Amino acid sequence: MRTGKLLAPIVASAFGLMLGPAPALAANPVTYYDITYGRSYERGTITWYNQSVGISHTLYAASDCRMARFYTTDANSKVFDSAVVNACSGAAKGYFSLQADAAGGAYYTWVFFYEDNSSDSSTYVKYVRCRRGGERPCTYGPAAFSADDPAAAVLRNAGALAATGAGGRS
Repeated sequence: MRTGKLLAPIVASAFGLMLGPAPALAANPVTYYDITYGRSYERGTITWYNQSVGISHTLYAASDCRMARFYTTDANSKVFDSAVVNACSGAAKGYFSLQADAAGGAYYTWVFFYEDNSSDSSTYVKYVRCRRGGERPCTYGPAAFSADDPAAAVLRNAGALAATGAGGRS
């Protein structure tokens, strides 16, 4: 009987060695973006989750007011969710989540930077479109673009999103 008690720890530790340590969980991808307009900027990180993104950001207005609008979309510019951040003569820092109710989550996260805090879409000056992973995860665009540009589709679809009352927050 004593041999059974002595062998139990040896067998248990040998069994544990055969199993090895538990595998580490993969980290969620993180994308950095930076939009600068004069001395003002919107910059931060996008953390990509299965059906949402987390935005950690700073919007800084060197003078007057600035606004940033955020959108999650699929590959065809269908808007899932949106948010608006304003700052006047200072910084607005924070974290928020945007939903992306689709298998695999958002394909793109868009950030539009406005020179004032009005809702007039003609006052934005730059945008960035970021996608999950890839060698160049973010592409930057100018204020002026054609009607068939994906950025135009996002703004059109965001208008439809706001009209239905689905998603979006400020």
